[in-house]
Amino acid sequence: MDVTLLENQFTDYIINLLGPNEEQDKLREMKYTIIKKLIISAISVETSITAHVFCFGSYPLKSYLPESDVDITLVLEDKFKGNLFVTYSFDFLNK
Repeated sequence: MDVTLLENQFTDYIINLLGPNEEQDKLREMKYTIIKKLIISAISVETSITAHVFCFGSYPLKSYLPESDVDITLVLEDKFKGNLFVTYSFDFLNK
């Protein structure tokens, strides 16, 4: 048997064993969607601010392991001035 073929089969086996599957993808997407909606609804109390929530890292690349987290970035924008907030009150975020 060709060694390269055997290596490729072994690599595919390990990736399929450890890598994401359709069930994990759906569960992570559901969790991300819930968290995103919670963040946006919590920030929408402040009428002058728009919240943009983005996912980055291994999850959108579909290269995560079963115990990996989902990385989220929150960008706050002033609706009236169009500026992004560089600093923001932790008191407001704790609400």
